[in-house]
Amino acid sequence: VLILWAGTRAFQILFGLVVLVAIYVLAQVSGLRLIESILSQAFTYGAFALIVVFQPELRSALARLGRSRVLNVITRFEERSQAVADEIVKA
Repeated sequence: VLILWAGTRAFQILFGLVVLVAIYVLAQVSGLRLIESILSQAFTYGAFALIVVFQPELRSALARLGRSRVLNVITRFEERSQAVADEIVKA
């Protein structure tokens, strides 16, 4: 999976996050409370920033998920269940 991501914007951001997490862990171990606090806040707001940055990719992934066969099978099963329930109610 990482080979497919190599050279992409997503890989660069993921690599940057790994570096920040490593710095955060080092700050915790070293007792550098200010750096730990700053990175903690950055991670909190960074999650929302990632959603904004990757919004187009997330949208296309959700669209692909909606067109996938897995969801079609689930939807058909629900439709069949509803049809069976309707027949039982009519009887």
